[in-house]
Amino acid sequence: MKKLNVLLFILAISTLLLGSLQHANATIITVCNGPDVADYTDLQEAIDNASPGDSLYVCGSGVSYGDIDIDKQLYLIGAGIYPDKEYNIPSKINDIDFTINESTQQMEAHGTVMDGFHITYFTAYIDISGLGNFDVNDLVVSNCFLAQSTNLRGNNIIIKNNVFSSGLYNRLDNLSNFEVSNNVFLNAGVLYAKGTNINIVNNLFVDSDYTGNFLGSSGSSTNRIEGAVIRNNIFYGADDNISVINSHFENNIAYKNGGDFLNIDFTSGSNNTATGNIIADPMFTNPVIVNSGDPLNDNDYLNGIVDYSLQTGSPALNAGTDGTDIGSTGGTNPFQMRGEPGIPQVRSITLDNNEVVPGQTLQINVVSTRDNY
Repeated sequence: MKKLNVLLFILAISTLLLGSLQHANATIITVCNGPDVADYTDLQEAIDNASPGDSLYVCGSGVSYGDIDIDKQLYLIGAGIYPDKEYNIPSKINDIDFTINESTQQMEAHGTVMDGFHITYFTAYIDISGLGNFDVNDLVVSNCFLAQSTNLRGNNIIIKNNVFSSGLYNRLDNLSNFEVSNNVFLNAGVLYAKGTNINIVNNLFVDSDYTGNFLGSSGSSTNRIEGAVIRNNIFYGADDNISVINSHFENNIAYKNGGDFLNIDFTSGSNNTATGNIIADPMFTNPVIVNSGDPLNDNDYLNGIVDYSLQTGSPALNAGTDGTDIGSTGGTNPFQMRGEPGIPQVRSITLDNNEVVPGQTLQINVVSTRDNY
């Protein structure tokens, strides 16, 4: 029965995705380092043998897929942050690096999508002595849990619906088009982004002991935010340790922050503007109480022991500039804890006739849902 479930899952979503991924002449490749049937057991081997534009479906497993290098544009799709399955096992990768194509000596991984993984280290650029510095543009990272620093360098990057427990950096100065939306930052923040059309929107930033940096690094002229729109976010439990200039703060909520967080950089030298920001209790369901001595543990959050959903009566409910919630549950792509990729997910498989004779049809009902991404 287990192999039947996996094969049906692959069949169902592969058929539906052929049109929805919108790239022609691409192959769907399955990868699983567990007992289930797949095209490959080794993720790096699957990447090496894939063609640009291919989709790799990587099953959840109790074993990490290790370190990978990406040298072409691919769609990598994992199980999600906390998948709503019988066995809610994520697809884990230790270290992701991007590298140049050995034949062309150029970066050809622009446009890669990473969707639904637990990732320890993530670096999306490479500097090679004698060849030059290579950025990665048009990258999408969604529905991932990122445990250590996420280091990017490129334009037209979308970071949405993720959980971060360490800093996010886009190290390209004068970058263009960087969207950070509907993410949850646990004792972490957006620490480097300078350029134009930088949108930090509908995120949840939480800290348990006033030590985290939410936006830039306090007192740093290097690690800071420049030229951003910072809108409809919740900032909970940080000190005045931000470094932001030439930016606009709009309709954010701050609470239990050291000092007056929302005014810390609104000085004549910072060139920031602000409107509609408030200091109020967002009324979370079961948060870690700031400065109580209790740590904000990643596993407690992922397993639902700590709950930052909004209670009835919260000032964040339907209070965003677009009429949806302030924080990660608002906007056009509300954050969901299961963090499953926006492809059809099989919820149940039932057999209408458990026994068949040769030549008789085996009747199978497959129920699937898809989040609205």
